[in-house]
Amino acid sequence: MIKIALIITSTLAICFCAAEVAFLKPPLVTYTPVAELIKDNPAPQKKVTIDQTLRLLVWNIYKQNKKGLVSDLQDLSTKYDFLALQEIHLTQSFHQKIKESPLNQHHIITAPSFNYLGSPTGVSTLSRWHIFNSFFERSPVYEPILNSPKTSLFIDYSISDHKQSLRIGNVHGINFVRHKKFKKHMEQVFQAIRYHQGPLILAGDFNTRNRQRLKLVVRLAEHIGLKLLPLENDQRRTALDLVFVRGLSLKKARLLPNIKTSDHPAIELVFSIPKP
Repeated sequence: MIKIALIITSTLAICFCAAEVAFLKPPLVTYTPVAELIKDNPAPQKKVTIDQTLRLLVWNIYKQNKKGLVSDLQDLSTKYDFLALQEIHLTQSFHQKIKESPLNQHHIITAPSFNYLGSPTGVSTLSRWHIFNSFFERSPVYEPILNSPKTSLFIDYSISDHKQSLRIGNVHGINFVRHKKFKKHMEQVFQAIRYHQGPLILAGDFNTRNRQRLKLVVRLAEHIGLKLLPLENDQRRTALDLVFVRGLSLKKARLLPNIKTSDHPAIELVFSIPKP
């Protein structure tokens, strides 16, 4: 009886380990390096002007997994000059919905992190304004299990009668790693904007899930003159999504509490660029 029990226990343990390994390596998730940005729609030629009121939406859209998100995103896109989105999933069906909606009025640049169910997922920035330059950074550290990086996208927008450009950094911070690796990623992000001389916005899902991470990001931001914006309607216990700015005239910064079609809140920023 004891031998039989041992055989059964060993067999169950082997099955459990096999199932666990299968769980840790989902066949539908792959990391495929992509050397170039994905761009949709012609780049606009119209430049941002000084003192013009501009609107930015910042939102982690949870790979469009929640019902009603695409509809909300389509409605919101008509109200904003810029949309900085994290966890966008560029499936064929979503791409078709973009083409058939007001989203198609924006120039769209995507920095993919990895392929999920055969389609790229990452961060995307949508805009209606002339782009001077764009580039992205892939995190130097990878998240466990999927062994995948995060990406951050940086775009410079031309400003009429201004020697500098407006840079918007769209960030998705590394998660599920120790603080040392998180610090390494954040140092890469801030190095990418360190020498930009013009107006600057750094926003997105930083995954600042504890006080240590938040303090680090704020310290790195303050070192280059960026200010963390307090947000209206902010009742979050843990703020993962943040907005840092420099060189802008601020009119409004708030959460949009009525938008509930993602596991992250949407953030609205209303601003203008002052005379240099």
